[in-house]
This record gives sequence, C-alpha cells and structure tokens, in this order.
Amino acid sequence: MLGGGAETERKGICHLQQGGRVLYARRRKRRLRLTFCPFEEKIPGFSISRVYLNPEQYPAELEMVRSKQIEMRRVLFSRGDFQRAQALLDIGCGHETDVIQLAKRYPHLKTQGFTITEAQADLGNRRIQELNLGAQAAIFHGDSSKDRFPGRYDMMIGIEVSCHIPDKQGLFQNMSSALNEGGQVLMMDFIANLRGAIADPSIDIYIPTVQGWIDLLAEHHLVLDEMMDVSKQVANSLHDPEQVDNTKGLPEVVQIPFGTLLKARSCLRKPGLATVYSSSAKIQLKARQNFESTTQSRCPTGRRIRKLGATCCNKSKGVREHEFRDDQN
Repeated sequence: MLGGGAETERKGICHLQQGGRVLYARRRKRRLRLTFCPFEEKIPGFSISRVYLNPEQYPAELEMVRSKQIEMRRVLFSRGDFQRAQALLDIGCGHETDVIQLAKRYPHLKTQGFTITEAQADLGNRRIQELNLGAQAAIFHGDSSKDRFPGRYDMMIGIEVSCHIPDKQGLFQNMSSALNEGGQVLMMDFIANLRGAIADPSIDIYIPTVQGWIDLLAEHHLVLDEMMDVSKQVANSLHDPEQVDNTKGLPEVVQIPFGTLLKARSCLRKPGLATVYSSSAKIQLKARQNFESTTQSRCPTGRRIRKLGATCCNKSKGVREHEFRDDQN
C-alpha cells in the first residue's frame, strides 16, 4: 500500500517521485523494495517510516527490512515452476528489481515488467542495459487493466498490485488472455473480510471480498492452488509510533503513503477487516461452473485460510536460498 510492486504509481510511488525525489533515489540505490515485510513480533523501537525516509542512517534496520522482503518473496516464489517457464511477466513491476533478479537467476527465462509509470519503465530499461540483460529482460509502460500485454507468458507475478487497480475485470481479462494454458499466477495481495469490498479512491485502494475473488478467479479460468495468511506478520512490521513525528513538515504527497500504512495496520490488526495473502493459481480451460466449484472449495473464507505460522521462514525452508537472494550487483 506504500507502493507494491506496483500500480500504486497513481498515488504512492508517483507521489514520492513528485514530492520526494531524493527518497526515490535512495531506495533505488539500496534496492529497498516498495512492499511489505513480515515480522514475527513487533520490534520495540522499530519505525518503518524512519527506515524509508533515512535509510543511510539506519543500515541495520534497512538490512532487516530487505531480508524480510526477500523472505516473503521466497515463500511466494517457492510455489512457482521457474525451471519450466520460458516467459514471465511482472505486473506493476515498480523498480524492476524482481524482473532483473529473476533474469539473472534463470538465464533461460525471458522476463518482462509492466508499469503505469513511464519514469519507472525508462529507469528500469536503462538499468537492464547497464547489466547487459537487454536480450532477456524489458520493462513496458502501460495500464495493466487497459493496455494489452506485450506477449504470452507461462508465469505472471503481482506483488501488492491489484489492490490499487479499480478495474479488476480489465486486469484479469488481460492476464488470462496473455497466460498460456497451465500457466501460473503468483500473487501477494489483500482480501476484504467484510460484507462489501473496500474502495477508497482517495488513496487508490480497491480490495474485493472473498466472494469477489472467487467470482473473479472463476470467470477468468484460474484455479487456486494455495493461499497463506500473513496479516499478523505484516501488521507487526507496520507498528510505527514515530510515523507522525517522522513525516511532520514533509510535503503532503510524501505524508499520504505513510498515513496509508497506519490505516493498513489498523485493518490487519482487527479480525474480520482485511487479510494479506500470498497465493498461487493456475489457468485451465474449463467451463465457468467447474471453476466456481473448484475455486470455492479451495478459496478460503476467513478462518479457513491456512495460517503461515510464526514467520514466513516456516514456508521458505527447503527453498534453495541462492535462487531468490537479492544480489547487490
């Protein structure tokens, strides 16, 4: 919600580019992803806003956040068959880190990113060229819910992306049209555990209910394989008593994303309001009614979400660490 991987450029990353260019540059230099991270417990004295605003002053905390962001990805990516996949799309790729890291890790894999922010696409493509990955990776500028994706893919990833896109039908139609039969979608996103969906245009937040997700997946021929709830762990990392003081006097466009983090933590702490989930799904060509029954049986409703456990580490055990670490060069 501060910025996922993400189409948050409308109100999140875009704000930071316009009102906080130094912050944006620092993040890129340190490769700090604009996504949530799971903490097993609340850490006394930790402040996520302090780390994001002044990363060079808090190297130990910065490294802790980075390591937890990587850990979350290990959990998500452990469900993907990267050896089989030939082409991958990162929807709302943000700072292009995953596009580049996966291209470096899997030389056979063609990786592409799609972002609504033109500056991010330009920056990402320059970095790709600097790393001599131009034949394997590329970033495209476009709206994931409106503009056709540039190819066909065996795998798609979306990390804290769809929650910022109001037109879910357009997004998933675009995804299913470009995903090969048997292809995988790996997502990290949110569920509204309320009677209705959460929609707040002022901060670009649009979160479907459980039934909304079931209908969306079924309509676009996606069968849910697995889902994990990481709400408690993410809420722990967002505990930030210093947030107001740390952002006081900064431009409003910088304050807004951090205020959104506090709202997100409030929702995640209260049972029944919202859930952060990590999931994998596969596309198969079946009749809609078959998808509804299959998805209904696999898609959790509140307490049936399979809990992640104490930390994401519980799920990342057994995943080869070298496959998903964040290289510095």
